Amino acid sequence: MKLKRFNFISVIKRNQVQITKFLLVFILILLNSSSLFRITRFPNDTYYILYSFSIAAIFFIVLIKTKLKFSPNEIVILLSLSILVLISVLLNQDYSIKNFVIIALMLSAILIAKIISLDEFVNYYTKTMVFLAAYSLLMTYVILLLFPQVSIFFPTRINAGGFPVKDYLFYFQFGDGLSLRNTGIFREMGVYQIYLNIALIFELFFRKRKKGNIIILTLAIISTFSTPGLIQVSLTFFAYVWKYGKKELKRNFKLISIFAIIGFIIITLYPQTMRQFSYSVEKLTKGGNSYIGRINAINANIKLWADRPFFGNGITNAVGEAEIITGSLHNTSTITSFMAIYGIIFAIIITLTMLYSIKKVTLNRVATILVFIGVAVSINSQRLIYDSLYYILTFMYIMKENSEGKIDRRC
Repeated sequence: MKLKRFNFISVIKRNQVQITKFLLVFILILLNSSSLFRITRFPNDTYYILYSFSIAAIFFIVLIKTKLKFSPNEIVILLSLSILVLISVLLNQDYSIKNFVIIALMLSAILIAKIISLDEFVNYYTKTMVFLAAYSLLMTYVILLLFPQVSIFFPTRINAGGFPVKDYLFYFQFGDGLSLRNTGIFREMGVYQIYLNIALIFELFFRKRKKGNIIILTLAIISTFSTPGLIQVSLTFFAYVWKYGKKELKRNFKLISIFAIIGFIIITLYPQTMRQFSYSVEKLTKGGNSYIGRINAINANIKLWADRPFFGNGITNAVGEAEIITGSLHNTSTITSFMAIYGIIFAIIITLTMLYSIKKVTLNRVATILVFIGVAVSINSQRLIYDSLYYILTFMYIMKENSEGKIDRRC
């Protein structure tokens, strides 16, 4: 009897731990700095205070509950990146709190990687994004189009740009005629597609692939009508076919057929979706305001980096000068922003670190290169330097894999 009681208690405790880890991943996505869930409900000061307390709590839990051990590689990378930030701070006399927020984000990402295994993180992240994708698709293309009157029951909030957005709990809709462009909980469709594409990569290369999840995530990516998103999802599927070959493609013929049928139904019911899709492609082939604006922002970052290539211009000067050069506010290009802010060494280290994390998921050289190109295009269409999840994905290689055998790692 004692043995049974002990086993029962152990199961309860293990489930509590798993639920806590799932909630941690879910909250990290929901309250990310690019999330409208956070932007419209938490002032910046409140958010950073809560985040600081959260980091302290995580650090305390890690110290108390685990035997915290850093490998020499982890210590070197974290110290190198932190020292480069501090050198830039001193050289540029730029003591903005944002510099220390970035150091805290890197530290928290590594601490979280110490308490969540790679298998667990992939599982919880994918489940969260599939839920958000399904919810946003249902709201965008079914409920709000068939029953638009339900919108009166939900509040209107103001985003960071001062524009109204309708708050549908786990989905936001802009009120500027972009109703068929799916933004999920994020400030832009271009940010949403990054998180969706990462989940799709996990689903195709790391988890036991579920056709339903693949369909939901892919449709959600397409529904953002983000040009970088369409590029990344194409490269991801090409990498998948390259890794697993034509046999896997034939086995998924039903999946391809389902996509074709769903696509036909959507275009028939909502013909404007085809026009939006064509516009997204034309932004790349013919150019457009969004495309030109992002290219100009990248060029501005590179110009500033060339002035101070090794340690950058500091976060205040780099962001401010880039906006003066482009003549507008911008939130484009993670890597070139890092180049302009902290210099080339910082940008190289953090980029190679993310490449290593992607390699750990894909386990194939060509697939890694293709997926990395897609991710690089996506993250450089946005500036994610304050996004906590960006750093977790960067330092994901630190996560240890458990040995439960639940993950399909076919090579």
